[in-house]
Amino acid sequence: MAGPRGHLLLCFLALCLAGPSFFGEQKVRSKRCDVKTKFVTHMPCTPCPAIRKRACPLGWTRTFPGKISQDCRYEVQLGDSLLSMSGCSLECWKDMVQKACCPGYWGSQCYECPGGAETPCSGHGTCLDGIEGNGTCVCQENFGGSACQECRDPNRFGPDCQSVCRCVYGVCRHGPRGDGSCLCFAGYTGAHCDHELLACQALNCPRNSQCSEEAPSCSCLPGYTQQGHECRASDPCRPSPCSPLAQCSVGPSGQAQCRCPENYYGDGTVCLPQDPCTTNNGGCPSNSTLCLYRRPGQASCLCKPGLVSIAHDSSAGCFAHCSAFSCDRSATCQVTPDGKTSCVCKEGEVGDGRACYGHLLHEVQKASQTSMLLRLRVAFAMLDQGCREILSTSGPFTVLAPLVSSRTMNASVAQQLCRQHIIAGQHMLEEAGTQAPRRWWTLAGQEITVSFSRFRKYTYKYQDQPQQTFTIHKANYPAANGLFHVVTALRLQPPPELPEDPKRTIGQILASNEVFTRFETILENCGLPSFLDGPGPFTVFAPSNEAVDGLRDGRLVYLFTAGLSKLQELVRYHVYNHGQLTVEKLISKGRVLTMANQILAVNISEEGRILLGPEGVPLRRVDVLAANGVIHMLEGILLPPTILPILPKLCNEEQHAVVAGSCVDCQALNTSTCPPNSVKLDISPEECVYIHDPTGLNVLKKGCAHYCNQTIQKPGCCKGFFGPDCLQCPGGFSNPCYGKGNCSDGVQGSGACLCFPDYKGIACHICSNPNKHGEQCQEDCGCVHGLCDNRPGSGGVCQRGTCAPGFSGRFCNESTVSCGSTEQAQQCHPHARCVNQGGVSRCLCLDAFEGDGFSCTPSDPCSRPDRGGCSENAECVPGARGAHHCTCHKGWSGDGRVCVAIDECELDSRGSCHADALCSYVGPGQSRCTCKLGFAGDGYMCSPIDPCRAGNGGCHDLATCRAVGGGQRVCTCPPGYGGDGFSCYGDILKELEANAHFSVFYQWVKRAGITFPADSRVTALVPSESAIRRLSSKDQAFWLQPRLLPQLVRAHFLQGALSEEELARLHGQNVSTLNPTVRWEIHNVSGRVWVQNASVDVADLLATNGVLHVLSQVLLPPRGDVPGGQGLLQQLDSVPAFHLFRELLQRHRLVPQIEAATAYTIFVPTNRSLEAQANSSSLDLDVVRHHVILGEALSTEALGKGGHRSSLLGPAHWLVFYNHSGQPEVNHVPLEGPVLQAPGRSLFGLSGVLTVGSSRCLHSHAEALREKCVNCSRKFRCTQGYQLEDTPRKSCVYRSGYTFSRGCSYTCAKKIQVPDCCPGFFGTLCEPCPGGLGGVCSGHGQCQDRLLGSGECRCHEGFHGMACEMCELGRYGPNCTGVCDCAHGLCQEGLRGDGSCICNVGWQGLRCDQKISGPQCLQKCDPNANCVQDSAATPACVCAAGYSGDGVSCSAVDPCARDHGGCSPHANCTTVAPGQRTCTCLDGYTGDGELCQEANSCLIRHGGCHMHAECIPTGPQQPR
Repeated sequence: MAGPRGHLLLCFLALCLAGPSFFGEQKVRSKRCDVKTKFVTHMPCTPCPAIRKRACPLGWTRTFPGKISQDCRYEVQLGDSLLSMSGCSLECWKDMVQKACCPGYWGSQCYECPGGAETPCSGHGTCLDGIEGNGTCVCQENFGGSACQECRDPNRFGPDCQSVCRCVYGVCRHGPRGDGSCLCFAGYTGAHCDHELLACQALNCPRNSQCSEEAPSCSCLPGYTQQGHECRASDPCRPSPCSPLAQCSVGPSGQAQCRCPENYYGDGTVCLPQDPCTTNNGGCPSNSTLCLYRRPGQASCLCKPGLVSIAHDSSAGCFAHCSAFSCDRSATCQVTPDGKTSCVCKEGEVGDGRACYGHLLHEVQKASQTSMLLRLRVAFAMLDQGCREILSTSGPFTVLAPLVSSRTMNASVAQQLCRQHIIAGQHMLEEAGTQAPRRWWTLAGQEITVSFSRFRKYTYKYQDQPQQTFTIHKANYPAANGLFHVVTALRLQPPPELPEDPKRTIGQILASNEVFTRFETILENCGLPSFLDGPGPFTVFAPSNEAVDGLRDGRLVYLFTAGLSKLQELVRYHVYNHGQLTVEKLISKGRVLTMANQILAVNISEEGRILLGPEGVPLRRVDVLAANGVIHMLEGILLPPTILPILPKLCNEEQHAVVAGSCVDCQALNTSTCPPNSVKLDISPEECVYIHDPTGLNVLKKGCAHYCNQTIQKPGCCKGFFGPDCLQCPGGFSNPCYGKGNCSDGVQGSGACLCFPDYKGIACHICSNPNKHGEQCQEDCGCVHGLCDNRPGSGGVCQRGTCAPGFSGRFCNESTVSCGSTEQAQQCHPHARCVNQGGVSRCLCLDAFEGDGFSCTPSDPCSRPDRGGCSENAECVPGARGAHHCTCHKGWSGDGRVCVAIDECELDSRGSCHADALCSYVGPGQSRCTCKLGFAGDGYMCSPIDPCRAGNGGCHDLATCRAVGGGQRVCTCPPGYGGDGFSCYGDILKELEANAHFSVFYQWVKRAGITFPADSRVTALVPSESAIRRLSSKDQAFWLQPRLLPQLVRAHFLQGALSEEELARLHGQNVSTLNPTVRWEIHNVSGRVWVQNASVDVADLLATNGVLHVLSQVLLPPRGDVPGGQGLLQQLDSVPAFHLFRELLQRHRLVPQIEAATAYTIFVPTNRSLEAQANSSSLDLDVVRHHVILGEALSTEALGKGGHRSSLLGPAHWLVFYNHSGQPEVNHVPLEGPVLQAPGRSLFGLSGVLTVGSSRCLHSHAEALREKCVNCSRKFRCTQGYQLEDTPRKSCVYRSGYTFSRGCSYTCAKKIQVPDCCPGFFGTLCEPCPGGLGGVCSGHGQCQDRLLGSGECRCHEGFHGMACEMCELGRYGPNCTGVCDCAHGLCQEGLRGDGSCICNVGWQGLRCDQKISGPQCLQKCDPNANCVQDSAATPACVCAAGYSGDGVSCSAVDPCARDHGGCSPHANCTTVAPGQRTCTCLDGYTGDGELCQEANSCLIRHGGCHMHAECIPTGPQQPR
């Protein structure tokens, strides 16, 4: 082996053998492989109309065409409400270049790796390349050198440096390129230089020389030079083994030493530039600057985008700077935690800070102030006065802001108009437009159709005003809570009035309006107390009548009967009892917890309709205000999910029971029928009581009934339904417990799920093993570093937000490595981090935030539409780091994702009900306790009751109930009555009075004054109602006269109490009546008793002083002798002037009817007045009847006092009496001729014929009467004059014997006619409204008519006068639409005027606004004339306004001289100026002078009469 010197020689030889290639190839080269990535981010959510004005952040670009996401939400604080609004997000992009070196290059400048980029590290190692690498070669085993170009052991050679050199006295060709051959020293030879050469030894060659055997001579080894007789080593730095950038020097041992220059580092053979940015960011502040590499060892600091340097020295740091115009005027410029500037809108506004938007009212006002072209001040005033609360505290809304030049309106008008310009929701209009029309609905309930055309752009029409088209002038003005469109016109017609009344309660409003009748019926019959009349405040969602009728497919009948608890829950589902939710609060709230303890969701449709509930029932009208809350009118009915299906799914069981058949007369037992689904049993009949009621008389009799074997259906629920109401099991009846368990179904079931193995949860919806998932819960969860979502069907992913630190992805299996301080890391949002996944850098939002990494917002799963997956009846509660949990509401149980209603009656506590009480389920977590029959209390405390306290203990209404203990009682009829206490009867008169079917006959008895001695016994023959109705008018007119009625009545009473059986035995005999002259013959035909020509329909009705029988006919005695006296015709014959009218009475056959009356008054037109009228002999029946008053004989004094009576035509036709200066008049026709007066008869001569023109109309009014509770199976009839209402029967409880039974309460209604004035007539006397031949108010206004009207005409625009018969001052034309414009002259105004001007002296021109300065007329004009040019341009004299003449001579015009100046005959005409006059009504008349009517003093302070007296005008200013 060689010594140290030999080692030096070997190294030197190795460098020489390697040749110049290694040193020559070490050049500084650079090659980049930058990765260009397109990053996309979404800007924070903002109102959609403002999105087009939104700018991308600095360095980012909008996508083209603009890509906008519409599935985001933003929050805005408006007053006390925090609104979550649907908005839009702008998509921005940027190409980010991620600096990277190509393989084989390294460092910030991408230098070539040692050994070259093609074969880094000479192919014998790994280069630490890449942008973060330092170019160091990590050599393989056996290799060494800065480029792994050498073998680590210098005594080895070969490509793998595994071979060992074997040269003994020589130099080996080592290294990866060496072949191991030996270069022998002088004197040695052989393959291993281990043989001596004697010839060369003799030459004594110097050191470091060689000698060959062929030609023995000495020569220096490679790397040495001959210097004399010595071989000295050459300069090791020539050629230099160092990097071209390094300095080579000879070391003490003669070896070459390489040293890199300043600002480079390395071992000399490889020199790398120093990049200051890789160490401590080059000394630049990392929070505000970027380090920029300049040259080796030098870098500079550069401010981050958006920041500025301090004194232009970035190395000292940069700061954020807010320029004066960078933010909106209402925004604040702030510095963010990452040191950047940000424009922040103030609270209550939204936007990016450069543009901020407040609520709708604020934006409309701002638009009206900032744009001179937008005339929105009137629109703002309307919205501010009428809808301020709606537009400033809730949303979203779309407003149609009209352009109106000038108009004033009060708050009342503004409230009526503003809602028809507001649509719920945000409804943008695209610039390009769509061909298909769209529909919107206003808050006033009006439908709008929006259309698009190329010429007029967007237009719209209201459905109730299709003739008027509105144009959208400019669309899509943004606001924080919606948007508004500027439209060209204001809709002035108000919407239909709401039935609101702030002074009445909700219950009173519902009960008094036709639109709520069906819902009111439900409220009355659902069994709930009338809580809607309470203090409240309440919010009621009232369904329409049509919606309730939609349940008439059997569901409504079920709800009113067996499903009463469901009906109560349905009612409570329509009521919110924690406040008054007007429409703005309703929309903002979004979810309403009703009285049914169930959530009612509020949504807005694409058409702007407000939808309620899971089925989306639209609101028709909103905000019907009441004293204790508000009503919203629905187009449908809300069905709570807990009562669905409404009709129970019954699977009944068949059972058998012995029951009684119908109770009948024991003599006709074969007519007893068994109930449905039953058969007769051959056993002895049962005694019973039945109602003998052929005509609804409700007579009780003892009878018999068959025993029957009845098949009974025992109620039972089908599979999948449970409880008394057969509710659905969790998961639905078709798939109970989601098929993962068994439901406790059936009538007695609780609905609980008993889960199969591997499942758990209230609905068996979760895998019991937390690490399993799948439909069978047998699949292993794929979640690696997180919490498994172990619900069946979840896919085995991790629950959101549960990934361990350093991991991400759906399965938390993607490891992440920090990006370090790369440029992309600096682009991430402050609430995001940069990670490297699989060599790709990404920005990921931190926990509790969500977004794309460039934009991160706080994550709140509860604010999403799905509310974090919580059940509708659960509360979503936010947690830490974006987590949340679901909690079922009170009254519901479950894990929050599935909640099931709690039936408190199924719990051990039974809803805290008393042991003697019944527990009824009325809703989730709600129950009602009702004491059992025989007990009293509130259900929570019950005690035995006195049986007499409820329904009089089942005793008759007249009987006395006395409790005797043990729940028993004794019934006793009052003194003077007979019966057992359960039925009591009085004497005949009392029985007639008590039974409504006998009411007419009883009135006859009372009018006849019939009485019975105390000890007498009589038989009453009572004609039935139908018999009385069949009585002819002639017979009624004759027999009902006061003098004849007692004879008729007495003929219906027999002497003695005769039963039907006793009457039957009197067959063929005559029986005496209380009328001494009348006897009736009795017949017995086939077992049926007849009295004269009337059969006994109902017999043996008991009374204490006799018996009553109901007959089929009225018994009419023979007329015989009628009391005499002078008749009507004889009276008329006594006055020749009444002859013609006598013939008219005979022709129309009115004499018998008049004479049948108790009294009468006739106003007889004299022969002269009839002859003065054409065809007087052919007056029709109605005209003649209009002259007759029945029932009263009026005196002359009574007529003079005034008043009115109804004529024979009926109550709608009045005869009104006046007294003008002592002259009596009837309907303004004076009396004339003789007056005939006798007891009960008055005839007055009349100077004219009374015309038939009804000024009165009758309006029907229903007067309701509720009868007592009776058995539902009994036939019920209302009292006479009343009719049974066709409405669902109300359930009630009545007492029968010793038990209480459920029965029906019937409602009877009586229609009464309420008199009122017809349209066009007013006041107590129904005087005609002003207008005359021109119609009511001359057809130019609206009369305040009807009974309570004043007769005042409210004229249309432009019209004036008492009857709107003229134009307002300064208007002209047939429609009074023209406006006079005469500066110095008189305008030809009025209905016949044309608006032309007659000029005053000294003026001319169409408007009389040109002063006359010439020309000169040939003749001298009158001082009251003007010299003007005529049509031929010739000067002429023309009289001035108010004068007439030829111009040379003019005289003042007296307007009163002709036709009384157009004034009324009852007015004074006064000339006030030439050609001008005034009209003034005379005393006793009122009007505008052109039309004067008699002054009706009754219209002023009720004519001085008492408030409860009727004021009757008898003449001008003469009330009575």
